[in-house]
Amino acid sequence: MNSKQLKGLKVIDLVDCTALGTVDHAMFDPTAQKVVGFSVVGGQVGGLAEDGLMVAAASVHALGPDALTLDNAVLAHQAWVDAVYGPLEPLDALAKRKLVTEGGTNVGEVVSVEFDPQTFAMTGVEVSPGFFKANTHLAGSHVLRVGPDVVVVADAATTAAESGTEVGPAAAAALTGASAG
Repeated sequence: MNSKQLKGLKVIDLVDCTALGTVDHAMFDPTAQKVVGFSVVGGQVGGLAEDGLMVAAASVHALGPDALTLDNAVLAHQAWVDAVYGPLEPLDALAKRKLVTEGGTNVGEVVSVEFDPQTFAMTGVEVSPGFFKANTHLAGSHVLRVGPDVVVVADAATTAAESGTEVGPAAAAALTGASAG
């Protein structure tokens, strides 16, 4: 699932088959490099109007192309309230953040983040290397750290950005071996 597909996605409570509203944003844990929750706006839970209802990603039944479904919205919200998280940030806040290799080479800017719809772990990053250049996709395994100003990626990510193709761990190892030999 791509971060660009989230905003406005319908949220459905499977207990009573009600539409709770839509996803406003996803909350991202930079340390765990995964989505941990969703903000839901424009709906109601248990007959009470809710704006900014937060639900834990761990309580999501499914995240599909047309809707995010919850087994029980009340329990999903309670799971969010009861959970202990480190510093979080909206997933869309990563857009326009600079990507730099650990060796100090500029790779470009984050366009979007891709994540697994079952585990919510980051699986890739869409990168804009600059004007008049095609966006590239880097495997999530290249992302070493996500900071408040910069996303640090492995040095092998530069090869992927230059070639305009995604480079996963196996290809990166082959490239490293090829350059060392």
